[in-house]
Amino acid sequence: YSQNYIENPFQGNCIWMLRDIYSFSPHKVVGSVALTIQAEKLREILEDSIGEEMFYILLTPTNKIVCCRDGNLIGMDLESISGDIAAALSTKGSMEAKWDGEICKIMSLQSEYSSLRLITGKPVRLLAKEATGFVWYSVGIGLGVAVIIIILTFRNVGRNLKPLKVL
Repeated sequence: YSQNYIENPFQGNCIWMLRDIYSFSPHKVVGSVALTIQAEKLREILEDSIGEEMFYILLTPTNKIVCCRDGNLIGMDLESISGDIAAALSTKGSMEAKWDGEICKIMSLQSEYSSLRLITGKPVRLLAKEATGFVWYSVGIGLGVAVIIIILTFRNVGRNLKPLKVL
């Protein structure tokens, strides 16, 4: 539901999940459980676990946005906002799509229990920057190990040749 008098869309929207409760024997519905979470709490959980540089979109089975970084998108249809991501959802694994004017590597995961779909993405430029940093780190470690091996080799060779020089 949405409360129009609240300016913050994360505080004015809640997510409800309803599940039936079944008896053991006979197997029939004996009640229901209703769970609710405010979009603000859900946003806090997602941002803590996903991080600053990545974006996220939580969707209903009909591709309506339930939660994302931009609260103004809550309730909107994903296809009207990003046809690239909506089209990419049909593929398995990671994919590339455009979000906020940047090419992003995105992943999608659908919950078995709630049928909600979580899409996370990170701009390719940031992934390339992280990979470049890792490469330089690896090269530095490799050079350090090579220098240590050369020093130890010269030291051991000198130690082994010393008795020959004395002889």
